[in-house]
Amino acid sequence: MTTLWVPCTGVSIGIERLFSIIESRARASRDQKVRTKETEVLVASGQKGFLEDRMKICTVLWNADIKAELFYKECPKLLSQFQYCETEGIPWVIVLGEEERAKGAACLRQVDTRVEVNASHACTSYMSSKPKHHMTTPSHVSHPHMHRILTCITPSLVPH
Repeated sequence: MTTLWVPCTGVSIGIERLFSIIESRARASRDQKVRTKETEVLVASGQKGFLEDRMKICTVLWNADIKAELFYKECPKLLSQFQYCETEGIPWVIVLGEEERAKGAACLRQVDTRVEVNASHACTSYMSSKPKHHMTTPSHVSHPHMHRILTCITPSLVPH
């Protein structure tokens, strides 16, 4: 048996330590929670009979390349859905309810500020005819994806 001397080099990286450093820098620079999901919108409702509506809205959003999700329970609690958004860092919630369904509308809510914008089927033609910089929205609700979300969902909001 011959013994050969073979030089070796080893590297050790503390992955957990790297993640904690990256996370702390991200918090310091943005002063907010580091998002672990790419989901932009949660489609929510706190009433029975809206699972199919939530699935349709999600499908519309997915087809527009907007990352969306929903609770697959028939009647999830609305508060639980809002808390889920806060925990996971999901910035937007589309809320569907009986009143909105009757009007062919939905409520788009910004999770961190809790500001709500109503989207309705009636505003579809207005929104599609105006360039984004001409759209009128409250100044306290500015988000790069808000107009995209609104223009995406409003055609599918038909009064029942």
